[in-house]
Amino acid sequence: MARIEMRGITKSFGALNAIDNLNLDVEDGELVSLLGPSGCGKTTTMRLIAGFELPNAGSIRFDDEIANDIPTRDRNIGMVFQNYVLFPNMNVEENVGFGLLVAGKAKSEIKEKVRHLLDLVNLRGLEERFPKQLSGGQQQRVALARALARSPRILLLDEPMSALDAKIRVQLRNEIRRIQTELRVTTVYVTHDQEEALSISDRVIVMNKGRIEQVGNPGEVYHAPRTTFVANFVGAINMFEVKGIDPPAGDVVFADTVLKTPPYDAALAGKTFIVALRPEAIGVSRVGDDRETGAEADNQVSGTVTLLNFLGPTLRLSVQTHGQTILVDLPSKATGYLNIGDRVNLRFDRNACRIIPDKA
Repeated sequence: MARIEMRGITKSFGALNAIDNLNLDVEDGELVSLLGPSGCGKTTTMRLIAGFELPNAGSIRFDDEIANDIPTRDRNIGMVFQNYVLFPNMNVEENVGFGLLVAGKAKSEIKEKVRHLLDLVNLRGLEERFPKQLSGGQQQRVALARALARSPRILLLDEPMSALDAKIRVQLRNEIRRIQTELRVTTVYVTHDQEEALSISDRVIVMNKGRIEQVGNPGEVYHAPRTTFVANFVGAINMFEVKGIDPPAGDVVFADTVLKTPPYDAALAGKTFIVALRPEAIGVSRVGDDRETGAEADNQVSGTVTLLNFLGPTLRLSVQTHGQTILVDLPSKATGYLNIGDRVNLRFDRNACRIIPDKA
């Protein structure tokens, strides 16, 4: 296990600046996800840690050791790729034990280690099967066991579940988290799937255009986005453009309506900025019918239902108000209570509002 420290990392590919002055810490035994859209630099960051790419500037340390010039083969890193990369002519046992065989380990030691790893990834009994005889989820478990075989100090997973269906992804990500917690191996997990990152990570690092937008635990990143990019990328969200009128009181103006928010920086008085609000934080009732409102809230706006989407456990409403569409998430049992065209009141508390000063 190791602590990873990256300082002032820049990486360019010709005229493309893929990583721009990146500073990143991953603590010993921590699982950190690099989350962002395609082209944001997350895979390049992982490849720099692995040694597949070298930085143009900056330093990479594993504990107190500068790793910039250490060849990939000497970094003691296990890596799981999105396309498995299993040897088709080797069975499960041979695939998992291959790295130990190359390292010159005794056959008895290899057999014992492979047996332990197959127990760990729940593949005992499949030792003699070849990759083509396995499901995608089973192949990825073999790849994970192989990456762990040489007891790496760092485990890197590059979108390891992108080729799997939704149900298998959920099962496998839970297994990865269980195994990582049990082994306490320092792990960097690359994904563009926000749900995956939030469910599996100790901390989430949201990246955009080669830079880190925000670092925090899953709850911080979801409930307290610091930029409009993070707010938009991590989960569904509503964003209102408002004008600050009374920072200590938290009062803002949205389309001629005064809304209550938490107190905000006095420098925003008289200026336009963003208030973000998650769909599940909004209560709704048909105008003239208070059955669904619950307790009184700090804010109320009215609008018209324009769309209803049934999402399994959730019913998502699109409500048009003041020229803006507001998303509202309700338990799906509310299906049938509201219809397209209904006039509704939307209520939400001030503490559900998140002030985002930037408009980038």
